[in-house]
Amino acid sequence: MFNIKMTGQKELQSVLDPKKYVAAARTAYAEAHANSLLQASTLLSSRYNLTPQFLLSGSTGSKPIIQASQIGSDGLSGSIKVKRGGISLVYFGAMAERATAKKRKLGNVKVQIKRGKTTALKQFIATMPSGHTGIFRRATKRRLPIIESAVSASSMFFNPQVVKPLTTLFVSDIRRNFSQQLQKQGVTP
Repeated sequence: MFNIKMTGQKELQSVLDPKKYVAAARTAYAEAHANSLLQASTLLSSRYNLTPQFLLSGSTGSKPIIQASQIGSDGLSGSIKVKRGGISLVYFGAMAERATAKKRKLGNVKVQIKRGKTTALKQFIATMPSGHTGIFRRATKRRLPIIESAVSASSMFFNPQVVKPLTTLFVSDIRRNFSQQLQKQGVTP
């Protein structure tokens, strides 16, 4: 979970009318919070081979990968929830290589998790009786059990190359929205 809370506003609050200050702060935070979800999906999709729509809506029948939680009762705190567990490599556009005639073995699976970097895995694509398609590897040298390969959603989101720009964008949105809300109410800080 990614939490941001507005602090350090006591001096400004003591100078301004408290009702106008609270109304402006809550509206500014709500707008920045809603916008941060779109910014997070855009940042993730620029780094990883997933679309923003997939991140916000999830796969067929599952929860979204990232979603905004409720804003706190004070109106000045909230969070972005990241799905627990992993995202199957199938959603990253995995493709099975064909087996060669010489080796007569299963081919590799090529997948592009990070944009611009293709990885070859000694795994296979299979469809389960339930209809779920995934990329699997064998747990032992025997035929069964098999384990599905996935990428952790939280490790993708909490990468410094995603969190730092998101925090910077969120803070700049708060400042811009807060000053706009104060101007709408006829107050100049």
